Amino acid sequence: MPEPTHRLALHLLGPLRIWRGDRELTIGPPKQRAVLALLAGRHGTVVSRAQIVDALWGADAPASAANAVHTYVAALRRTLEPDRGSRESGAFIVSRTGGYELRVPADAVDSTVFVRRYEEARHLVSSGDAPAALDRFESALGLWHGEALSGIPGPYAALERTRLRELRFAATEGWIAGLIAADRLDAAIVASSEAIAQEPLRERLRHLHMLALSRCGRQAHALQAYDEARSLLREELGIDPGQELRELYERILAGEVAAETPRATTAAPHASSAPWPSISSRPSRSPRSTRPAPLRTHALRPTPHRPPSLLAPRPETPAALPRPNPLSPPGGRPLNQLPATARVFIGRESELQQAGQKLDQDTSPCGSTAPILTVDGPAGVGKTAFALELAHEHAGLFPDGQLYVDLRGTSDSGTRSASDALARLLQGLGVEHDRLPHDLEGRATLYRTLMHGRRMLLLLDDAADADQLRPLVPPGPSAVIVTSRRLQRGLVAREGAQRIGLRPLDRQAATDLFLALLGPERCAGQRATVERLAEYCGRLPLGIRIAAGTMAADPHLCPTELAERYEDPWTRLDHLSVEGDGEASVRHALEASYLSLSPEAGRLFRALGRSVAGRGGTADTIGPADAAAFTDGDTAAARRRLDALADVGLLERSGSDAYRFDELVGIYASECAAAADQATARSTLMLTPIHDDGFPGCCLPDALARH
Repeated sequence: MPEPTHRLALHLLGPLRIWRGDRELTIGPPKQRAVLALLAGRHGTVVSRAQIVDALWGADAPASAANAVHTYVAALRRTLEPDRGSRESGAFIVSRTGGYELRVPADAVDSTVFVRRYEEARHLVSSGDAPAALDRFESALGLWHGEALSGIPGPYAALERTRLRELRFAATEGWIAGLIAADRLDAAIVASSEAIAQEPLRERLRHLHMLALSRCGRQAHALQAYDEARSLLREELGIDPGQELRELYERILAGEVAAETPRATTAAPHASSAPWPSISSRPSRSPRSTRPAPLRTHALRPTPHRPPSLLAPRPETPAALPRPNPLSPPGGRPLNQLPATARVFIGRESELQQAGQKLDQDTSPCGSTAPILTVDGPAGVGKTAFALELAHEHAGLFPDGQLYVDLRGTSDSGTRSASDALARLLQGLGVEHDRLPHDLEGRATLYRTLMHGRRMLLLLDDAADADQLRPLVPPGPSAVIVTSRRLQRGLVAREGAQRIGLRPLDRQAATDLFLALLGPERCAGQRATVERLAEYCGRLPLGIRIAAGTMAADPHLCPTELAERYEDPWTRLDHLSVEGDGEASVRHALEASYLSLSPEAGRLFRALGRSVAGRGGTADTIGPADAAAFTDGDTAAARRRLDALADVGLLERSGSDAYRFDELVGIYASECAAAADQATARSTLMLTPIHDDGFPGCCLPDALARH
């Protein structure tokens, strides 16, 4: 087995970061990061594939989870060892029977070093070596650079994050106790105050804070601190302080806690030079802008007698200080307006990985336009569900919060104007309604001002066009996800937007989605029938959810009976709808795209619908030369109209100058053609002269005859 030629350094105590030698590596999308975090947290031991699946998805693992794990591991190996041959064994991630092992030294993972130093500090306390213990606590806490495993999804990351946070506060309590023992009372008061702000219900921190205040001669403040703790515990938990805290309170009242005359100092106390930042704050410098020292015992040890910054490096200049976010809701939690994800989401692994890499790698500095990721595709393909899955997975990359606006680009109630959308964004950012500027330019200016320098994720759902979107795009380092029925060519051309085009699910994912929605018992032994149902639904998530809902509403309905209902293409769209819910209808979704067409593109759509009317909506590939038969021989005009249909998902691009109908769209096009022909026939009947014998004549107006 090859030995590594470069040393790895992995940081888990903050955003996950990794170095190979002197170069920081790009790890990839969140679930790929989660695999690396799991292997790093259990380095030196074999982690089975089943354990990885449980760590990433828990009980909601999709059918494709095992394949996804293989893909993530392969990508990590390419990242860690780009020169490794495809058939060579990995030096860092080693395949073992049934799983994988990360081979790195123990001191290559900062969380392992932290736990070791914490245990060493506790041992030093037990042995009575208080100065060495204080130094060791400081050394352990100096390893932290943010919330552990920040932005990493999955059950394992959540549990490990909680475990490490608990150890971190236990170490903080040991450090503050050491400060008090060393008579560094000012530093202890500042450190305990900042810690209490993050863990207000932790009584040990309250005890240390009161003790430091009392020993400084600030008995009144110590008693006030007790009253605050008692009120909070009663309000939040309905309990009184514990015995230890009550006994300290009584000793302070009795004057039994030794007091010292406050020392006059000309310099700020050590602790105030490196206060504990808010857990919700982001590091003062971009994770990519500077590389901390490699993980070595001596390199990560903080300066002696300087309390460590437990979340972020201390800013070197006032300009680097992270600004408090006045837009956060009460309690300091970042703003999050994202709707919930779909209860069941299956497939799209490659698209999620591709989109995640774009979000992860595409950062813009302050002042430049925020990076834009557009998600487009035909009606019912699941663009919003995909965008929400993506946004929730990557929310941790945007510590200042997430914003959401439904732009109603295909809504019956009309498209939301840019001015109205800005009003909603500004109100989400904390601007009162009566203080909103009245004009579009004023709102856009205020919006850019509030967003400047903040790293937020903005999800603009169901966009109509670039003119609606441009005023809503904030400056960097925020990022924007746009969903739209229409391919946003203008944003791609002018703003450099990155595009993710969604198509109907592949056969396996579509079938798995149907089975997951209904449960395996309902469809046991009928996978072939469910596959046929998924095909009848166009492999569209909307159609599949409607069909599954039909079965869920009728416990006696079996997949075979439902497939028989859907078999006739001319009544299929009637069944793919929910009565009383206009939004839950494949026909309604297609209609919104059809109504957005220009008259010329609409005529071509109906003409193509007539060509497939006798074939159940299916059609051969058509090109501009074929479509020119419907544009008076103008091939260029035919190409423009075909592109217009493809841009809104009513045609599928199957190659260069090649287009085709998806079956459900072809059925709908035939319906539109038939409806137009019936309307024309009625108009013709009304305009045709009546002969004396009562039968209509044969002279039709020329325009109608040409139609």
